Order: sequence, then C-alpha cells, then structure tokens
Amino acid sequence: MEARRMHTRLDYGKTYNTLENLKADLSDATFVKRERSREEDIPKDVSPHDLYAKCKTCGIEFPVGIRTNPRSFATSSYVGNVHKCPDGHVHPYDKQDYLLKKVN
Repeated sequence: MEARRMHTRLDYGKTYNTLENLKADLSDATFVKRERSREEDIPKDVSPHDLYAKCKTCGIEFPVGIRTNPRSFATSSYVGNVHKCPDGHVHPYDKQDYLLKKVN
C-alpha cells in the first residue's frame, strides 16, 4: 500500500512531512518473548523477618541481628558479611547463605 504524502504546517512556521493512510503489514513479523520485569520478581510481603545464617562448620542456624522484610531483602545486597556462630566459628556470608524467618 502506498502512502499519500502531504505537508502539514505546525507552530513556528516549520514544515513537516507526514504520512497519511499508512498501515503496517505484520504478516511476516516475528514477535520476541516478553521479558519479565524486575518488579514481578520482588515479593509483596513487607512483614518483619529476622535474618538467620547457617554455620558453615557446625551447621547451627543462628540469628545475625538483622531484621528486614522479604521485599527489602530481595532488593538489597549482602556480600561478605562476617558473623560468628554460637560455637565461635567465624565465616563470611553472602545473600544466598541467609534464611528469612518470620517474626512471631
């Protein structure tokens, strides 16, 4: 389909070319899968939770003294935090090492 070209006068006396009656032919179009937005991955829960870590030596779960919520935890960065377990073992912990437990 051929579009009819016409001139349109806008403010400031400038002339712009516009296309009239132009329709896109999408018969051969390839559609790309829609990517999920980051917002869809963030939990909606904002109730208080305590952060726990599991000792890498003895396996004891212990509170690390941080209170947060799943939404804030998902958007925060936790890298190389050092904690001491009740048995005295000291290790660095990253985000994947933490457990969230809901405060009762």
